[in-house]
Parts: sequence; C-alpha cells; structure tokens
Amino acid sequence: MEIAGKVAVITGGGSGIGRGVGTLFAERGMKVVLADMNAEVLDATVADLQGKGHEVIGVRTDVADFDAVQHLAEVAFDTHGNVHVLMNNAGTGGGGTFDDADMTQWRRAIGVNIEGTLHGILAFMPRMIANDEEGYITGTTSGSGAQGTMYSGAPYAATKNAVLSLMESLYGYLRERGSKLHAACLFPPLTRSGMGSPIVVDMLKAGGVPAALAEPEELAQVVVEGIENNAFWLNPTPDQDERFFGGRLKEIHEWQGEMIMKKARAMIEQTPPDPYLWSPGPYPGS
Repeated sequence: MEIAGKVAVITGGGSGIGRGVGTLFAERGMKVVLADMNAEVLDATVADLQGKGHEVIGVRTDVADFDAVQHLAEVAFDTHGNVHVLMNNAGTGGGGTFDDADMTQWRRAIGVNIEGTLHGILAFMPRMIANDEEGYITGTTSGSGAQGTMYSGAPYAATKNAVLSLMESLYGYLRERGSKLHAACLFPPLTRSGMGSPIVVDMLKAGGVPAALAEPEELAQVVVEGIENNAFWLNPTPDQDERFFGGRLKEIHEWQGEMIMKKARAMIEQTPPDPYLWSPGPYPGS
C-alpha cells in the first residue's frame, strides 16, 4: 500500500514508538492524527512536527475509554474524510501479581492493551470499510507474551499475547469478506520509550535474556516497509536488522526463534511449559 497522501491515526503517539512512526509517516507525506493520554507530551510532539511543516494534529485519548476512542475517530474522519492507517499502539506495562487480590493494575493492563486495541478496531473499521479504500489496522504485541512467556509480568504477557490473537482474528475476518483493509501485528524489539531504557537492557541481560535497545526511528522503518508490502508480521527480519538496526538484533532473533520452537514442541508433545517460560529477574515479591 502506498502511504503518501494518506491519513494515519496513531494511539500512544506522543512519545516512543508512536512518535517515531508518526514522524516517519509525516515525512513520507501522510496526514497524521496522534492520540495520547499525556496532553503535555502530545502537545509538544504535535508542535514539533507542525513546526517542521507537517500536517499533524493531536487528540488527548485514553484508549481504555471507548467513548474517548469514538471521539478520536470522529475528529479524524471529520478532519480528513477518511483514515487509511490505524495504528493501535498505546500500551502499558501494567503490574499486578498472583500474590495480590487488588485488580487495579490487572484491569488497567486489560483496559489499555486488549480493550484499547479492540476499541480502535470497533470505532474506526466500519467507516474505513465503508470508504472502500485500501487501508491498514495494526496492533502492537510483544515477545514477552507472544514469543515465550515472561511469567513474572503476567498482566503484560497475557494481554500482549491476546493482542496477537485479536489481530490474527481480525486478519481472518477481513480476508473472508474480501476487504481492502489489511490487519497487521507489530512485534517491536525493546525500544527506547517509557518502557524501554538501558536499565531494562541491563536487567534482561542479568536474567540471561539477550537484549539491545532499538530507537523508535529505526522501528518506524520496519512499520512503513511492512505496510508498503502488505505484511501481517511487522517484526524486524534479519535483513531489516542489518539495514535499520546495524545487526544489533541478531542474538535476539535467534533466542526468540528458540522460544517459539520450544513452545510449539511443548504443545505438540504435551509437556510442561518450563522451556519457554522466562523472567528478567525473580518473581515480584519473592
């Protein structure tokens, strides 16, 4: 799909991955609507991009609130007439453990990561389909839940695994209807953001998990290239690793492949999940 001249909406667009992708979208000639809960960060990003001559607006949005996401859709369609790329990118690391009956952090992880993605689909997809133009809807998952299981971060792992299932289901839904819309799932490596930093890299390595810190601008190139090639898996390939990340992800790719194969073998052979469970440190509270 060609993106120049098209319209994109990105949740979690004020910083990190969302800002990086939004910037590249704008540089490639797209009209961009950024959404974020943090009004201060959002306003600063929008002002920066507008100052560079890009057509960008911002809408403060809590994706866990369906009414707020519907408002975001109204603003986007009223402003531009159509939306061609919906990037459901907002996410939270959550918290919560099996030792505490307080559901607050669990509900927040579910509300943002799963329901936030679903809210975007339900608020935008009907009008995107009705406008009968080629388009893309993406969800953002994580290797923490979809490539092995980070059991010490259960709310995050479980909700990110659910995002993959949600996007696979959306892919099937659109395929069966012969829709011009495409579904895709973004698998970001650890990326500099509110959840990615050198401290997290060190923590992962200390737990025996290979890690490197990607920059949002590097990952943005993977997203754009995937959309242009109608890909479902927006996951850096070895070739993209060399071209965009300087080969820093090679060890991570190999480890992720091992986790996927270990999980597949455990399911086929009906053996315990120990081989693909991992943690960057001891279980919280232990």
